[in-house]
Amino acid sequence: MEDIVFGKVAAMVYVVEFQKRGLPHAHFLIILEDAYNLKGPSDYDKFVTAEIPSLECPQLRKIVLGHMMHGPCGILNPKCTCMIKEHGSEVICKYSYPKPYLEETTTNEDGFPILLHHSSGQIPVQVCVQGHDRVSFNVVGQQNQGVYEINDFQSGRWVSPCEAAWRIFGFDLFEMTPSVQLLPVHLPNMQTIYMRSHEQLNVVVQDEKRSTTALTEFLRLNATIPGGTRYRYT
Repeated sequence: MEDIVFGKVAAMVYVVEFQKRGLPHAHFLIILEDAYNLKGPSDYDKFVTAEIPSLECPQLRKIVLGHMMHGPCGILNPKCTCMIKEHGSEVICKYSYPKPYLEETTTNEDGFPILLHHSSGQIPVQVCVQGHDRVSFNVVGQQNQGVYEINDFQSGRWVSPCEAAWRIFGFDLFEMTPSVQLLPVHLPNMQTIYMRSHEQLNVVVQDEKRSTTALTEFLRLNATIPGGTRYRYT
């Protein structure tokens, strides 16, 4: 975290995942304190770049070219799995590669950043082509037995050696700092109620224990306190 964070952290959550080739990666959401927030494109450019490192940084350049390049796709490889048909005829990359050259960072209509990308004039590099995915499957008849999602998940899940070791050693798979609990918000008598297939709807609705939520109990508690509301529902 000390290597990748750009300032003092106010809140953070991450989840570790294992995908096709087994190596772990993490999805981070980091909220910085106000004094360290990146407030505009010029701030992004201090820390983030979408350009290939120059020949003056050979080690970093080797890492980027070996592990952080998309493709090849487009006219160099029209059969790449990322290529899709657009407007019925034109075949383009669904991730919009290659990215356009830009003189300054901006944002698109959805609010996502489009990073500064200068044209270096270098000859295009040869990208290492990643191995293709493999899958084993068989077809069986259901014979009106229904769908059993738990069995399907357990029989179809694949655990790599990396993930197995990660779990055996008890390494963290997620973290949230500070801890947060999601509080439901709903209109009167509009809360979600769960029922089993053999239950009668009118019986479930009349059961007060089944219809309680954090919000209804919060309102009930405050109604019993003399002198008005003392607790807040944030």
